[in-house]
Amino acid sequence: MTSLQVGSKLKILVINPNTNPKNTKVIADAISPFLTDQLKVDVVSPEKGPVGLESYYHNYLASVQVHKRIVEAEKEGYDGVVIACYGTRR
Repeated sequence: MTSLQVGSKLKILVINPNTNPKNTKVIADAISPFLTDQLKVDVVSPEKGPVGLESYYHNYLASVQVHKRIVEAEKEGYDGVVIACYGTRR
């Protein structure tokens, strides 16, 4: 990722690993109160992949697309990437 200079704007990409647009909007709405003039956050989801992450197979499919988006983010000059996902053991 890029080197951040003092006084420059921090540019972060948040990736929702599933393709559900409602989930992506919820994430963006949750972040919006914390944005400042010094913080730019973009929230995206992969162009293709599972709508939800319900199995190891879905996780694998999503991981390929998330990795692709992370590589693109670095080329686009993002300072960091957050993957907006969690899992639980059953």
